[in-house]
Amino acid sequence: LAERYIDKFENTAYRHDYQPHGASFHGSKLQLQVSSEQSKTVFEMLSHTNETLLSVRQKIARRMGTTMDYLQMHHNERMLMGNENHKLLHQLYIVDGDTVTVRVLYSPSVNNNILEASTTNMPPQRHAFYVEQEKQQPSVVMATMPEVFNLLYRLGALCEPELTTRVRSLLMLIPTDPCVMSFIKSLLRQEKSAPSDKPDELESSAAEADAAIVTSTDAPLLAADSTEVAPDQQQSVINFPMLLQPNSHGMSAFRVLYNLEALCSRLCPVDNQPKSVVDSPHYVDSFLAAGGLPLLLTILKDKVIPSYVDAEIQQDVISRTLYLLNFVLTHTVKPDGDLKESKSNTSLCSDEISDVIGSVRDVLQQMEYSEIHTAISCFVRVSWSAAAGHLHYALPEKGDDKELTMTPSKRPLLCSGLCLANTTVTDKNSQIAGDALRLIVLCTNRHPEAFGIFRSLPSVNDFIIDVLVGCSRSEVRAAALTSFFQLCRTGSIDPSQVKNSARFFMLHVLLKTPLPFWSASGVVRGESNRKLMAQCLQYFELRGHLMQQLSFEDQSALDVDVPAMLQTELEWLSDPDLAENASTPHINAVLTGHLNLTRVLFTCEGSDKSKQGFALIKTLLHDFLFGASKLCLELGADAGSSAQANLITSHPPRCGTYQSQTAAYCLLVTLARGCASNLVYLTHQLSAMHHQYDQEKAKQWDMSPLVSQRSDCGYVGLRNASATCYMNAVMQQFQMVNGIKDVLLSVDTEAVEESSMFFQLQCIMAYLTESKRQYFSPDKFWSSFKLFGESINVREQQDAFEFFNSLTDQLDEELKKHKKEPVFEKTFGGVFCDQKLCRGCPHRYEREEAFCTLQLGLTDGKLQSALELFVKGELLEGDNAYYCEKCQLKRDTLKRICIKRMPKTLVMQLKRFGYDWEVSRAVKHDDYFEFPWVIDMEPYTEAGMALKERNSTTEVSSSASSADAAETHEKTQSSNAGKVQLDVRQSVASCTTTVTEVSTGSDPAADDSIGLSSVHETVPAAMPTPAASALSSSACPNKRPEQWFELVGVVVHSGQANAGHYYSYIKERQARTTADVTSEHIVCPSEERNGPPAPSPGKWYKFNDTHVDEVVMTEEFLEHECFGGTYKTKSYEVAFPETRCRYWNGYMLFYEAMSPATVVAEGGRRDSSSSDVSSSSVDDRSPGGNRLSQLEALVRKGDRKGLFAEKIPGRIQKMVHEDNLRFMIDRAKFSPEYYRFIRDLVSCNSRYLSSPELAISSLQLAVNYLFNTYLHLKLPIRRDMEQWSEVLQLYMRSSPESCEWMLTYLSSEDGAKYLCPLLLECPDAKVREFVASLLLHVYIAFADHISVQSHTAANLLLRRLLVFLDKEVVDNCKLSVEYLLFFEKLLSVKSELFVGMLLQQGAFELMCRFLLGPATSAGTAGALPQVSGTQLETNVDTGESAQVFTGRRWSSQQSRDFQPLHTLLCHFVLSCSVQPYQKADCTHGAMPDSMLITGNADLLVGMPKAMETILYGIDCQKFAREMVWASREMPEAFMLNINVVCYCSWCNSKYSSLVLAEIQSQLVTAPANELKGVFNMLLQLLSLEDCLQKERIKQAVEGPSSQAVLAIIRAFSDTDSRRAYQCVKFLVTLSARCPAAKSFLQEQSERWQWAVTWLRGKMAEPWTSQLSHFSNETNSSKLFQRTISAKDTLAEADALLEQLEAREQQQQHQYHQGSPRHQRPPLRTTTTTHHEQPTLEEEKSDMTITISGSSTDDKSQFENVDD
Repeated sequence: LAERYIDKFENTAYRHDYQPHGASFHGSKLQLQVSSEQSKTVFEMLSHTNETLLSVRQKIARRMGTTMDYLQMHHNERMLMGNENHKLLHQLYIVDGDTVTVRVLYSPSVNNNILEASTTNMPPQRHAFYVEQEKQQPSVVMATMPEVFNLLYRLGALCEPELTTRVRSLLMLIPTDPCVMSFIKSLLRQEKSAPSDKPDELESSAAEADAAIVTSTDAPLLAADSTEVAPDQQQSVINFPMLLQPNSHGMSAFRVLYNLEALCSRLCPVDNQPKSVVDSPHYVDSFLAAGGLPLLLTILKDKVIPSYVDAEIQQDVISRTLYLLNFVLTHTVKPDGDLKESKSNTSLCSDEISDVIGSVRDVLQQMEYSEIHTAISCFVRVSWSAAAGHLHYALPEKGDDKELTMTPSKRPLLCSGLCLANTTVTDKNSQIAGDALRLIVLCTNRHPEAFGIFRSLPSVNDFIIDVLVGCSRSEVRAAALTSFFQLCRTGSIDPSQVKNSARFFMLHVLLKTPLPFWSASGVVRGESNRKLMAQCLQYFELRGHLMQQLSFEDQSALDVDVPAMLQTELEWLSDPDLAENASTPHINAVLTGHLNLTRVLFTCEGSDKSKQGFALIKTLLHDFLFGASKLCLELGADAGSSAQANLITSHPPRCGTYQSQTAAYCLLVTLARGCASNLVYLTHQLSAMHHQYDQEKAKQWDMSPLVSQRSDCGYVGLRNASATCYMNAVMQQFQMVNGIKDVLLSVDTEAVEESSMFFQLQCIMAYLTESKRQYFSPDKFWSSFKLFGESINVREQQDAFEFFNSLTDQLDEELKKHKKEPVFEKTFGGVFCDQKLCRGCPHRYEREEAFCTLQLGLTDGKLQSALELFVKGELLEGDNAYYCEKCQLKRDTLKRICIKRMPKTLVMQLKRFGYDWEVSRAVKHDDYFEFPWVIDMEPYTEAGMALKERNSTTEVSSSASSADAAETHEKTQSSNAGKVQLDVRQSVASCTTTVTEVSTGSDPAADDSIGLSSVHETVPAAMPTPAASALSSSACPNKRPEQWFELVGVVVHSGQANAGHYYSYIKERQARTTADVTSEHIVCPSEERNGPPAPSPGKWYKFNDTHVDEVVMTEEFLEHECFGGTYKTKSYEVAFPETRCRYWNGYMLFYEAMSPATVVAEGGRRDSSSSDVSSSSVDDRSPGGNRLSQLEALVRKGDRKGLFAEKIPGRIQKMVHEDNLRFMIDRAKFSPEYYRFIRDLVSCNSRYLSSPELAISSLQLAVNYLFNTYLHLKLPIRRDMEQWSEVLQLYMRSSPESCEWMLTYLSSEDGAKYLCPLLLECPDAKVREFVASLLLHVYIAFADHISVQSHTAANLLLRRLLVFLDKEVVDNCKLSVEYLLFFEKLLSVKSELFVGMLLQQGAFELMCRFLLGPATSAGTAGALPQVSGTQLETNVDTGESAQVFTGRRWSSQQSRDFQPLHTLLCHFVLSCSVQPYQKADCTHGAMPDSMLITGNADLLVGMPKAMETILYGIDCQKFAREMVWASREMPEAFMLNINVVCYCSWCNSKYSSLVLAEIQSQLVTAPANELKGVFNMLLQLLSLEDCLQKERIKQAVEGPSSQAVLAIIRAFSDTDSRRAYQCVKFLVTLSARCPAAKSFLQEQSERWQWAVTWLRGKMAEPWTSQLSHFSNETNSSKLFQRTISAKDTLAEADALLEQLEAREQQQQHQYHQGSPRHQRPPLRTTTTTHHEQPTLEEEKSDMTITISGSSTDDKSQFENVDD
């Protein structure tokens, strides 16, 4: 009540100064998973159980970059409200590993300072008010009352677990006992002040320490017993040792725990206040000086805590004590208040334990022998006891009997096997054991005699083995492994004292302890031995660490025989009996340990890898890892039909787990490291088995083969094509019904067409039975099955019930064709009885009708109600009265349908789908509809309804009819001794039933003709049917017979009427015994049973397409998943629960007839164990009972797996075996462990680079693996491509032989077949880049080693690559970038070397042919080029765009992708000399070196004939046009093209004219926004200072054609003003850079004056828009815009024009001093037809734009873009 009162009252209270006791110390460590809804990310956060929600909320808000006001937190679908911020995490039931979901409602823009203030600080003006309120809180008031703590201490010491828990919870809410805190602070303050030289600071620290709730300094510390202590003895009672001694007067374990928690709050504070952090080390020193460490060790001694104390209190006391010891010995305090853990907690191989504070180091080193002996004994006792699960065990002394005794006088002793005997170790005990083990290591590291004490303890050997191997908790075994290994690594070892070292001691403890890990057959007796074997990994790992890389000297010093150990391991691994048991978990664990130990032994000196390892490699590859791969390699296509295939597929590899596979792979890597013969064999075997060239898979990319095996439950799923889930749900139901699969597979496939539906269904059943894959994909069944005579669309949803009916009908028809019984009709088929019962006459009419399913409505939400409505019928009366043919009269008649014969498996369809005629759409009814686990179907049968009506009537005629029926039945039984006949006469109100006679041998289905289901489908046809006289037998005269059916399957539909998903819940059936088969299924219930029988035992599974999972089918689960209806949502978005509809609900129900033996045995009880045949028939305690029960379990398991089913047809069996073999191969080579193994195997010899054989073998394996497997995988799997590239480069750079092998292999036929697919056809750019980089580094490395230029393989490989340009690159032009970049990078690295090689191989000709098209023949030199191409160009006359012929092979977009190709061509041209093609009479001089790419003309090579033809022959126009086009399309890389044009035009008039013509054509036809590169090329060409410069300028600027620059200005001034403007700007730029061009413009002053006048007029137009971020050179619009660049261009043009005018006036001797720039020059009087004379207003506007610096129409009118 007090706890609830405090929690209720202080729910919204502010807690700052008076924190509750629970928030003052660290609790157990928690690791929380924080999930963000918005970012879909999860991160981990460390916390502890005593941290407040406010602190956690602050940390998360800081991590998310927001404030607490905008942060929502949810735990277990419950929102953590703001008024719960003061609560601790354990009060909110948050445990280790829980997930906290957070949502950021709004992400404010706040800086870090504001964020910290908003999440941590309280406004100062409100602090004082809250402090006063805090003092009035109930918990604070209770803390001021000593009698409250007196009462709670007494209640906690009563050792009542429930009461103790409540007291502890209440104490956590109250501030710490002020008496306890006052004494602790005074003690620490006194010890702290003694050695101090600064009393002022100490006084302030003491005052801060006393700032807690202290009501009276005279309050006794032992408040519970203060009344019994005399006043003069009070001070003597109050002492520090009594504070921590449970057996002291007035103390208890409960109170010691409370005092320890209070002590923790001072020594290791939780809060982040700086003063607490600074004072903590001083408090630790004071605590140790006061003798605190021995007191803590005393708590750990035996018998200190009484055995009757609650186990949880014991654990908490020991845990808190170890926590304090760990803190003061191995921890320091970080500024943020978090604990910094020692390295020993995190690293197995750390060289030393964490630093220890100064005072503690002195304490450890100065402890006496007896003290350190006590400490280590306590730690060993605690760790061993905690690992065993009970803390009350005592450490035996010398001479003690090691047998466990439970006498009151002597506590049970720790002994060997104690951990093994206790299977339950709690998390708290696991933590205690780990902490104690770390303290053992700390003591042995810091005290010189500590290890000697440890090894001399009694039973220390048993302690090591028991904790390392016997403990059931893997966390404890891991902590023991870490601690023992660190114990062996401490300190330096004197070679002469090795036998006294920890390593020697620990190793021989492991070697000499007899353990069942070396059983010859791998099989051991006893559950204890199997448990040891399952927990042996830490043992082998520790032993391996101690024996790693032992030299001969180490082996001699440690007294170990490595060769003998290695021979023992090899014999154990080669034991043939191991193969039979390797699949069991404990044997596989031992196998993992032996493989790891063998690997370690091979690292020691004296082991022969080449001899001993070679045979082991073969065994590991063929028997342990890749048995299926070996079989397929040896037998090829016949592997699936061999006898070994079934053996291999039924027996998985010996290394069947992740641990054993990894261990085997590491062993293989060790055997191959430094041993060439082993590596060569491994390379050959792995390449042959897994990495051979396969033409079918050579072009398969982004592979991700199915490597997931059968689900843990042992069943196979079915793949969903898109909307075939309805098929999967129904077919999984079929295969789980006993007998159906056997009958379907019994049909010989030789008589069945492979394309038929029946054959494909046989395949499905066979794969579901024997496939090793997670799921099977029935692709061919989808194409062969026809629904209503039409093929199905796999993307169209169908009704599962319609599919069920159609499939069963088709399959039964196929079975009849093959002379097999219709299994579906026999299993699901029953008989209806359509009855018409006349009233007023004794006549009745019946008609039988076969059925396979019952269609039921959703009546009243219950299956029983729906069945009652189904058989209720209707009364035909009045006008609808039935005409009785025998009476010749109309009679009131009851018309109804009932079940005359029940099927073995009853299928019911719930009518959940309908049609809404008002809205004209299909609808689904998700109404609640429940159905029971078992149901009695007898009331709905013909006999059951008759019996019900007979019992309800009192008419005499009914009794007489019943007596006649009994008499007739007795006569029938006496007259038929060899057969069973049933004559049941039942009358209802003067109505008599017909007599049905059944003969035993006439019909295979005759045993079911009485209308009652048989027990199982395997009942023989000749089995006599029991007489139905039980209906009126004297054994149960007042009881009706029962027909119980149990629920065995549900088909669930999730979704709406037009879209949804089907899946199935199916119960696993068990095989019936002979007793079940011969029992009756008509049961007269006993008097004792009240209610229906319990269902038979069996697991339930969820078959959801490819996933099959076991489910725990409870009442709640069944209701939630199958009944439908509505539910209350737990949504984060809404404050209150919302009612939603369960759109997933049961659609088809499968009920199976129950065995009468099971019904009688159950007796209405729900315990399914009573129906177990093994437990009821054989006593497991008898000598043979256990074997018989195990045998029966194996038989059932084999039956469930289909081992005893009818044989699968041979053709299908072969298909399944082949698929299983492929799966096992894929599972082996497409796993992360295998990928890592191959990479480690290739890179393990990277330090043995002096051995060419090792390097070459490594490269061979790498190339086979990369080219055939790795590069074909999906990108997420290929995350280590960079690492692979580095390894290959390392081998090739360091080993000339390996580099030469790589070059030779790639140039051969075997290697060349990979180049085109990987370099050009692969859609993944990273793969193409990887292969191109590999080729590049091969040539670079080879050039460093050998003269590559004359090497045959190097030239051959280049030729093979260049040949791709004719066809392969053309077909894959979009994927050719990496291919072209390879050549570009090759030239950029070593141009002088590879240019000659490429030209020699015809690279320039092949590349030009690819780029330009086929070469022009001599006969067609004057015709158009033999390539086609059109481009969107501008017509000169009209200014409109149109498709025009360009003569190019590739479009503009494609050409942009060929930028590396243009770079290559330019590089080739610039590397060749063009001097022979220059003007012969040129007197200008040689070409300057600045134009040469080599920097020197002597380094140029001669131009090949093919290049000469292309540059200066009949194809020169093609090449020149391509260069000009490239400068237009790729302006970012135009410099090389410009250099080539200038280089070839030097003193060559023909080439210059050709290029100028192409440039002028582009100036006219190209879009204006693509002319920048063309103008740059023209500028560079006209600036070329050779003998042809003036001619080129004249042709380009004035020219005879209309494509000259000045002509273009005039032609496009109206239609395309932006093009004209760019021409003006070009002339201005050209004049500024080229004096010759400036002189030429002076000669064309009139035309230039017109251009300047036009531009001035455009700048003066008022309607010209002023757009921001606009450029006249890059925008696609044709309208000129007034930009700053245009203004600057006009200014420069005016300046140039003035210079021209001044020169003209000087020539005419008419000198005028300089006119202002804004006035018109005299030459401006010239007018044209295109532009009228500017008006006065235009002149003023022009003046404003051009010169007025102070005008408002200044540069602000123009955008800040410089063209």
